[in-house]
Amino acid sequence: MAGLKPSRDPRLPRWARDGLMGLAIAYADEISAVSDGYANEIMGEEYGAGLDGVLKMRDDSLSGVLNGLDYSAWNPKTDPALKTHFDEASLEKRIENKLALQKECGLKIDKNAPLIGMVSRLDHQKGLDIAAEAMWKLLAKGSAQFVLLGTGTREIEVMFRTWAGDFPKLASINLKFDSALASRIYAGADIFLMPSRYEPCGISQMIAMRYGALPVVRATGGLVDTVQPYRNGRGTGFAFKEYSSAALLRTLKRAIEAYHEKNEWRGLQLRGMANRFTWHSAAEKYVRLYERAILKKG
Repeated sequence: MAGLKPSRDPRLPRWARDGLMGLAIAYADEISAVSDGYANEIMGEEYGAGLDGVLKMRDDSLSGVLNGLDYSAWNPKTDPALKTHFDEASLEKRIENKLALQKECGLKIDKNAPLIGMVSRLDHQKGLDIAAEAMWKLLAKGSAQFVLLGTGTREIEVMFRTWAGDFPKLASINLKFDSALASRIYAGADIFLMPSRYEPCGISQMIAMRYGALPVVRATGGLVDTVQPYRNGRGTGFAFKEYSSAALLRTLKRAIEAYHEKNEWRGLQLRGMANRFTWHSAAEKYVRLYERAILKKG
């Protein structure tokens, strides 16, 4: 594949013996993935893409280093796209962004209606199939409002295109790229939906928590490392494991129940907003990883 002489390394499947990825995994001094969760997953058959065997053999050299978020750029206290700025100390002001988002997106203006937001590349990786089925059932019962922003696979775009007409005042489908609207969704939605089939790291859940929107995520990859599931008055979001619309729907219903418990919800928001997944922390881990690699060459 890469024009290299095939390796005879028995750790590699035959198809990977002249490919850069397989050779790199087999012979690198250190191997890094963008989260601990994903590092663990790629050693299994489902996510290893045929290289799980050699990854398991090299698990002592495999590390997960979580991607970071620029908290100065993603800051609801200074973001120019927002109607009203806020932070942990002025969280009560956040409702103004929700009402403004409802107005902008043609939804019923109702501060008490749970508003679910999704900002995503419209790709099968991102769990749009189970999201569509679960959200359709919620909207059909009038249990929530929904704002979607993104572009991607044509068949997924077609699947959502009629929703605004099917659910007037409840659904807003924005099939485009719009960074300012993305900020307003993070700052105005109550719940942020991220039901990924797989997610090596992801930063949307980090941004959502920073802006006071509680993530509902599938427990996979970096989502496991960044979202602490709500349980017994603790947590920073909601998570489910089984990749199915039924599991997602159950989790969304739990999130909506918690949303109506205002003191509990505020605690969840404050814990999420206090999280810090910084590049400074990631850089320190990369330095240690590079130092280990140098020692191995010593």
